[in-house]
Amino acid sequence: MVSTEEKVSGWLIITYSILMLLISSAILLFLYAVFGNSILSMPFNIFSLMGLMIILFVSLNILGVFAGIAVLLDKRYAQELALILSTVSVLNVPLGTLVGSFYLWLYIRKYK
Repeated sequence: MVSTEEKVSGWLIITYSILMLLISSAILLFLYAVFGNSILSMPFNIFSLMGLMIILFVSLNILGVFAGIAVLLDKRYAQELALILSTVSVLNVPLGTLVGSFYLWLYIRKYK
């Protein structure tokens, strides 16, 4: 049975991941719209490195949506996946810090 705190943390993880997914997708589209020719013409430069980092960020946030859904559905793997993603999201100040810290606090309190 999923507790109220776990439901809140699951929805926070989903909301945070979707918001960051939208922001990183907008940045990716902007980079390719403005610097598309230079990104495609050179095999490796600062713009392709930034694009690679944003694609990695998009992938992590898609995984975050799945982690939030897994927390809501009380799947076995949900705690580990959400724990890893919450630890990473703590570095994203201020919103990621709040969401990640809430899940970490919940995890520590539940499994202490």
